[in-house]
Order: sequence, then C-alpha cells, then structure tokens
Amino acid sequence: MTTTTKPSAIGQPLDRVDGRPKVTGGAHYSTEIPLPDTAYAYVVGSRIAAGRVTGIDTSAATAEEGVLAVLTHENLPRIAEQPPLVPSLAGKAAPGQTYFPMQD
Repeated sequence: MTTTTKPSAIGQPLDRVDGRPKVTGGAHYSTEIPLPDTAYAYVVGSRIAAGRVTGIDTSAATAEEGVLAVLTHENLPRIAEQPPLVPSLAGKAAPGQTYFPMQD
C-alpha cells in the first residue's frame, strides 16, 4: 500500500512576491504615497520624566512655517467622553480600552 503525504507549509521556505522588496527597503506602502493638501500631526511629550507641567509655551511651534495648529488641553475640543474607571488615568490604557491623552 502507498502512503501519500499532503504538502505542508511548515518547515518549508515559501516565496513571497513582495518579500525581497520589503526586507531590502524597496517596497512601497500606502502611507508613502503623497497626497495633495495632506496635514501631518506630531505628538510631543514632556522632556522631563517626573515633573509637573506648569505651563505650555506654543509660540515657537506656532511660528514655524506650515504649522496649521498647535493643540493642547487648553484649546482641543472635547472629542469623546472618557469612560469611567479607565486605567488611562494612571498613564496607560488597559488592553481593549482607549487612551485619551488630551482629555482632562
């Protein structure tokens, strides 16, 4: 009697059409496609690990060419209600929960 084995991907090298471009830096991703009138956001954190924020001076950032807005807790519109008892109050969101860094 003859036994046949099904082909298995486990332990076998597989050719990926996009494998070589991805590992050599030649692949193009959708986020790299320039779109007209695109605005970018950058979140800037404190440079001091354990300190107290007594004020935020946004004048240097606002003065930069191309800056559309500098958002802080003082001028950001409320975009969502923070759920009660959220661990993000301690600085981290629990798995499956949303972290609201700009809410007070």
